[in-house]
Amino acid sequence: MWTRWPELKSWAIIGTLGPARLVQRNRSAPRLFIPATPGSVTEEITDSSPMALRPGYSGTTLRPPAEPAYGLSNSHVAWSQCSDYYPYSTSDSLTVNKPTMTGYDAVWFLGATGQSQSGYANITYETAHTNCGASDTCTDTPSWTATGNTSEISFLCNPCAVQTVGGVARSNTFHDIQLVVSIGGFSSDPLPFTVYAPYELTCCNMTSNSAFFDGFETTVTLTLYDRFNDPLVGLAYNESFTATLIPDYAGLSGWGQPTAGGVAGGWVGSMGDKMGAFDGTGGSRCTTVANPHCTHPQSPLSTTMAMHNNQSWQVGNSIVGYGLQVRTDTQQFYVDHALYTYPVSPTQP
Repeated sequence: MWTRWPELKSWAIIGTLGPARLVQRNRSAPRLFIPATPGSVTEEITDSSPMALRPGYSGTTLRPPAEPAYGLSNSHVAWSQCSDYYPYSTSDSLTVNKPTMTGYDAVWFLGATGQSQSGYANITYETAHTNCGASDTCTDTPSWTATGNTSEISFLCNPCAVQTVGGVARSNTFHDIQLVVSIGGFSSDPLPFTVYAPYELTCCNMTSNSAFFDGFETTVTLTLYDRFNDPLVGLAYNESFTATLIPDYAGLSGWGQPTAGGVAGGWVGSMGDKMGAFDGTGGSRCTTVANPHCTHPQSPLSTTMAMHNNQSWQVGNSIVGYGLQVRTDTQQFYVDHALYTYPVSPTQP
């Protein structure tokens, strides 16, 4: 059985990007809890909008049930000065239900040049509910405030009935922001809020080397995590390189500069990278044109270095150089294999 995954290829001789192997990911509709009218139970409904929650989370945004009410009351007691009257008392009260909001409690940040993608919404919507009674007059427009790490989000409007919340920076702590909606001087309970973001791209310590035409191919598998150490799949990503290759072998020739590329979102499985040096046509460029000659993997693997180039990994966009940087490393090419050296991830701690 063959297992396929999206991959990027870096060929030292050919210098072309291999085809990405993509499989569309099917995501179930997220669940959303919405408070019903004050005093009643919550109702669970489904929402087909892109999920704004991180994989690994429950996929459920729990809103508090009916909000407590503000209560005001007063009483009066009167005594008769005539002996033939008994004392009496009167009282009245005023109950004001707190406003509430419905929507997701999270959003994604994919960098200033990230692309909005299925399952990783970079904006979400919060809807204000006045909870006014049938005889009440509610004419004030809801206003919105945030506390905590407010620099991580943006509001599109204020005041407004439906707020658009955007992710501006990554949360380093779960629920480090609190959202509040106020109407007519009455405020809702705070809604804890989180901004998720890709954070770390890890790689295996071992590489799989195999003979390929007249040279070699090295396959690498990588895993992407968010700040809370949950694995992320399906996000678009890309690699970029320094402008020119850096020779390690005196008199290097015939070794081409790898071509950077990207993979669109929606894939399943693992992220992959392939590095290789070979003719690609069944010819013998590795042994007749390239200097040093490249070969099939030897045992033990050769220690003769041919060239290297510096690599950067971006997530959230398939266009080369765009998205949120999560890793840097060096692609080191030997005559019979390749590997990563000097890895740095995360690059934005």
